[in-house]
Amino acid sequence: MPSLDLMLGGRLSFYQYKYKKLSKNTPYVVSQKNGAVPTPYLGLVWHIVPQVAAYVSFTDTFQPQSAYSHTGRLKPVLGQQIEGGFKGSFFHRNLSVTLAGFHILERNKAMEDQDGTTTCGLSGTSTCYHAAGKVRSQGFEFETLGRLLDGWDISLGYTFNDNKILKDDSGLAGLPYTPNSPRHLFKLWSHYPFAAPEVTRNVWSIGAEVDAQSSTFGTTRTVRQGAYVVASAQVGYQWRPELNMTFTVNNLSNTRYYQRLGNVYYYNYYGEPRSFMASVQSNFGKWLAVCPAGKRAGHTVLCRLIF
Repeated sequence: MPSLDLMLGGRLSFYQYKYKKLSKNTPYVVSQKNGAVPTPYLGLVWHIVPQVAAYVSFTDTFQPQSAYSHTGRLKPVLGQQIEGGFKGSFFHRNLSVTLAGFHILERNKAMEDQDGTTTCGLSGTSTCYHAAGKVRSQGFEFETLGRLLDGWDISLGYTFNDNKILKDDSGLAGLPYTPNSPRHLFKLWSHYPFAAPEVTRNVWSIGAEVDAQSSTFGTTRTVRQGAYVVASAQVGYQWRPELNMTFTVNNLSNTRYYQRLGNVYYYNYYGEPRSFMASVQSNFGKWLAVCPAGKRAGHTVLCRLIF
């Protein structure tokens, strides 16, 4: 029978930031203080049928932040978040599916000054930020996880995130807000053995993983990265239940990409290049050989053997 569950909750937040100069043994100075800030929560879950449920939730947000502007420490982030969607399980609970939408509004969100100024903070040498008037993030997520057929495991996910600066005194209104957050993000992983589940000897298996995302930018908007795809593949062989081997190639095309973008000078970190990994597992232990191969250096001969 359909049923409806109501969830109510909330939190009171007390926050105080104070500092002192140890070298001069000065008294503490309270530069920011918030008392009894309420953040209510409301949720509804509708069990449509035993396998499918719909839900919606609303909550306020309160989050202190450590960034400094030219005039002092930024105030905490305040906002509201609404989320709703469906969750279901199918094929005798072997496969779960989730579809969720979200809408987030936030005020006072820290934004790095685009001129690269580093004269802020207590020491006067930290990166300078300013508080955005209003930032919006909205979109949806789809995820399926489980077993489509006997032995065929799959994990598939897609996220669409439209984040935008709605109000800002520095002239950035209308532009995307979140650095290193792609508008489109796709992930797929799958594994399949060429035998029935009850067969445990002399079984070959294959696996693959694909990660793809659209373009991103760094903490300063002059640093950008285009869309990219990273794929990996795996071949496995199980001699018997207590002994199996796998061979994996990560980043098949040796794609050069950044895991994180910063500014023109630093905080730009490359992702992992192509690498090969052979693994032998048994009930008595595990042997692992990892052999990386960078784009410039070519295939390396030196491998790490881990017991």
